[in-house]
Amino acid sequence: MAKTLLVCLDAIDGVVTILVPKRRGEGFLRQPFGHHVGQLTVIENEIGFDIWGLDGSLDVQTGSIYGKDIDALVTKIITPLCSHYGMAYRVVDSDEYWTKHPLANKK
Repeated sequence: MAKTLLVCLDAIDGVVTILVPKRRGEGFLRQPFGHHVGQLTVIENEIGFDIWGLDGSLDVQTGSIYGKDIDALVTKIITPLCSHYGMAYRVVDSDEYWTKHPLANKK
């Protein structure tokens, strides 16, 4: 089965959250951004939004997305991330997001 970025939208807080699958094994990365400057920092500058990612997901801080063209916004954010990771994406609801979140499901 192909690995897929899972995207969840929070229209109130203006955050696009993305679960990044592990390249090897099952589940999702616990710290997808890491503690270093790299390609994600370049993408952050290209899309014009801050990206955080030390708590189990990539969080793209967009400000309020209420009333904006959500499809265009997601495309602007996700296209370079899909290219970077070499994966497609799928938008999920908050229930599926939290069911699969790596920090919400410690074993």
